[in-house]
Amino acid sequence: MKRLKKELEKQKIDQLHNRESRQTPYIRIGVFIGSIFVVWLLKGHELGRSHFLLVWILYGVYTFFSWALARYRWITKSSVTKWWIFCFIVDTSYGGFLVYSTGGVFSPVAPLLAGSLMRALVAYPNLPSFYVLFLVHLVVYCAAVLSLGGSAVLFRPEFWFNFLLLFGTGMITAYVIRHNDEISLARMQLAGESAELKMLAVTDDLTKIYNYRYFQQCLIEEIRRAARFDIPVSLLIFDIDFFKTYNDTFGHPAGDRVLKEVAEILRRHLRSSDILCRYGGDEFVAILVGANGDDAAQVARKTKEAVESFPFQGREYLPGGKLSISVGVATYPDDALNHVDLVAEADRRLYAAKASGERGDTV
Repeated sequence: MKRLKKELEKQKIDQLHNRESRQTPYIRIGVFIGSIFVVWLLKGHELGRSHFLLVWILYGVYTFFSWALARYRWITKSSVTKWWIFCFIVDTSYGGFLVYSTGGVFSPVAPLLAGSLMRALVAYPNLPSFYVLFLVHLVVYCAAVLSLGGSAVLFRPEFWFNFLLLFGTGMITAYVIRHNDEISLARMQLAGESAELKMLAVTDDLTKIYNYRYFQQCLIEEIRRAARFDIPVSLLIFDIDFFKTYNDTFGHPAGDRVLKEVAEILRRHLRSSDILCRYGGDEFVAILVGANGDDAAQVARKTKEAVESFPFQGREYLPGGKLSISVGVATYPDDALNHVDLVAEADRRLYAAKASGERGDTV
């Protein structure tokens, strides 16, 4: 759950960064211009007072600065949360100034403070940050109306109407944020469980590499893609030599350990783009997309040498004093023109190597 919460916070930061870089600065410019127009309508005869002009100039500079930060991509994901909280507080303080300037408790702008709280639903912050901003809203509103009308406003129904509207909006917004968090976490958990189930369906329980079912699906898809883009695809089939002898000598738990160790060796020595699967029993297969016959033969030799040099427990009791693998190699389109024939050719070459008596060979 902690991992999911971190992922959710990362998604929130990405969303917040996107909005702060593209949308919010322009909305802020609109609010700045609109607020001048509203105050001019309501208090046009008082526009000459110095505090009006001073606050508007400061907010105008701040608006231009926030636009410049967004325009030139100076807001980073690591700092966007702090920047958003700072902007929210500044914007809220400016809203309080508008309330103070247009009548205090009687201001028609006062109810808009409640609406500004709902910006949090767009930015989608975490709850602790929102509660801080909610408290700032309440403090700013109370300070704006009390500084203009004194304590007498506490007995005005307009004060309590706006206060309860602000408080109720904050509570509803907090509930929606928490509810959205719960839904998002549930969806992420469900998606993770679904992805895990899909992975389990194509993973071999013992070796933790892909299973035979996934191999069949991938080989068909890769052959089709190779035909479309005219690229080679090579198939390697690995078989552990004298594995039955090792199993009979040391028991099935030791044999399982060898299978896991061989799978890990093959995985380390194949490219990240190669597809390694367990074919069944003591056999493994690798699909090498874009590899021709020479490339595949080189990979086969490299993996064979890596297995033979590994210090498997009890290898000295095997023929030759080592645990080896035989490899059959076939390439599309040189050796086969479809996935069925490619598997058959690689399998034929594998058993040709074993039948020759030269165990650990590559064909």
